Amino acid sequence: MRYQPIKCLFISLNTNLAKPRYIDSLKQHNYIELAPTFTSTAAIDFQLKNGMYGGISYRYLHDRPGNTDNTLTARGYFTTDLTINYRHKNYELGLSIENLFNSVWDESQIAYTTRLKNEVQPVEQISYTPGVPFYPKFKLTVFF
Repeated sequence: MRYQPIKCLFISLNTNLAKPRYIDSLKQHNYIELAPTFTSTAAIDFQLKNGMYGGISYRYLHDRPGNTDNTLTARGYFTTDLTINYRHKNYELGLSIENLFNSVWDESQIAYTTRLKNEVQPVEQISYTPGVPFYPKFKLTVFF
């Protein structure tokens, strides 16, 4: 969905629903690992005549199966980003903040089977890469 209520304001919303399954597997082992079941993004952006532009947006990914029998769960997340920029004829200044509310989230997740020296049986678990914490970035661009 896209909507422009006034000339300088833009609103967008995207949602996706799915029920991903393997069709050639047993019902109790037919989950597709890490396949999203619900995702959503949205943004409110602005662009003014004086050179200011930017917006706020979010990304959402629902919990999803971590393996084919759905005994492990890859955690979903919700994170928000903010950008504000000013563009002049010869330069551009900007501020971008990733993870505005400092949400704890996992960027990549995958099921691994491990067995440590003192473990009798292998253990299947989700390993992950932590998502970016609150992270401001400043920008200066010069045009010539």
